[in-house]
Amino acid sequence: SYARAIAVSRQLMINDDLGAIQDMLSSYGSTVALFEEITFYSSALNAKLADGQTVFHASHNNLAGAGAAIDVTTVSNGRAAMAKQKSLDDNPLLSNSPSIILTGPDTITAAEMLVASITPATAQTVNIFSGRLTPIDTAQIAGNPWYLFPNPEAGSNYRWGYLEGYEAPRVRIENPFG
Repeated sequence: SYARAIAVSRQLMINDDLGAIQDMLSSYGSTVALFEEITFYSSALNAKLADGQTVFHASHNNLAGAGAAIDVTTVSNGRAAMAKQKSLDDNPLLSNSPSIILTGPDTITAAEMLVASITPATAQTVNIFSGRLTPIDTAQIAGNPWYLFPNPEAGSNYRWGYLEGYEAPRVRIENPFG
């Protein structure tokens, strides 16, 4: 759980003829959304698992060589690596083909170009990734890293949740004692 407290004096509430307090509180929606995005990506991409390694690590067979550009060959290699992933008890995973390519702002155009729908003139120019991957970008990924993720509807390793009954940020006003 996360919380932020903002102290507002009685004098400020009385003198708030322009509605500044309400404006400040109503503008927190985007602040909360950014906080959730930062929190999610720092955990999803950098958290350490039970084995002491980060989520994406060479020992998990889910990390390509550094600096691999987004192109047909590297995405094909990523796709093959995902298909070969195994569970902790060494069983193959079901429905682990990629449907999302997640990038930062520096590589989103390359990802969009990779999946662009084109009409090929020859069999050699067919875009095999057209319609198979959805490019998504976030400012939380700096530089050239990119990630492949399976279809969330087929099951995902990531869950973002709220306490029951609190599916959105809430504001509570406590009147001072006395």
